[in-house]
Amino acid sequence: MSSLAAAMWDEWSALPIESERAASFEIAGVLSCAPVRERDGAALVGGSRLFVVRRLSRLWRASRIDSGNQLNFHVPASDGRVSVSVPPDLREELGGYPVNWDWLRGAWGVTGSLYVPKAGYCAAMRIRRTAPRVAAFLDMSAIRYGSRPARSGDATEILIRDQQDIVTFLNGMGLASSALMLEDRAVIRVARAQANRARNCDTANIGKSVEAAQAQTDLAERLRDAGLLPSLPAKLRELAALRLERPSATLSELGRLLSPPVTKGTVNYRWKSIKNWAQRQGQPAPS
Repeated sequence: MSSLAAAMWDEWSALPIESERAASFEIAGVLSCAPVRERDGAALVGGSRLFVVRRLSRLWRASRIDSGNQLNFHVPASDGRVSVSVPPDLREELGGYPVNWDWLRGAWGVTGSLYVPKAGYCAAMRIRRTAPRVAAFLDMSAIRYGSRPARSGDATEILIRDQQDIVTFLNGMGLASSALMLEDRAVIRVARAQANRARNCDTANIGKSVEAAQAQTDLAERLRDAGLLPSLPAKLRELAALRLERPSATLSELGRLLSPPVTKGTVNYRWKSIKNWAQRQGQPAPS
């Protein structure tokens, strides 16, 4: 099974293009956030994500931009980075598009990363020029996020760490399958965490029961060896003798074997009485 991040990018690349307007806004998001360098009077916009270039080509054909502008690709043989030549006036026009979910989907394609570490979740975007606009849109969409300067110093990282906020973010961009997969992953994580806690609790309880049974057996043996068992009150003597017969039994099991049967709480109370009686007889109970 492919990782969540890989499945998310597969879904992003194959998303249907709903309209010319949606295509134009998504292109604006891509070109506004992708790395840019100048060459021969044109802006070369691109990066190392080839799947972004493939989607950009589809978007270009479906948009209103295609009629008057040709998309020129530059594929250097050395570094594997693909660039698209964009006329400065067109890039300036696209830079004026407001941020919406279509725009953000394009920006996510060139700047986004989805991380699912052993604990927690993180959707991150590293944006150079349009971080304030993206932050304002997330605020308007009631999506909680954090921001910090990127290590390079010329970009801002926008981080969404709450699982439900990431689901809202993915759904907003149309990545419904990825959002559902993330929710499924979260349910499995919670179930595993609960199972681990229950197992650890059971293990701890078993350990405590074994220690308590051993301490009770030690006390009963000391009273027997000192000849003090016959002097115990009848109900306490019956319990001490039963513990000697059943050194590994739980308190509940001992209670069921007494005549008449008693509860676990009553057995525990009687053992405290045996400890107190032994101490008065100069036989301190084991710690």
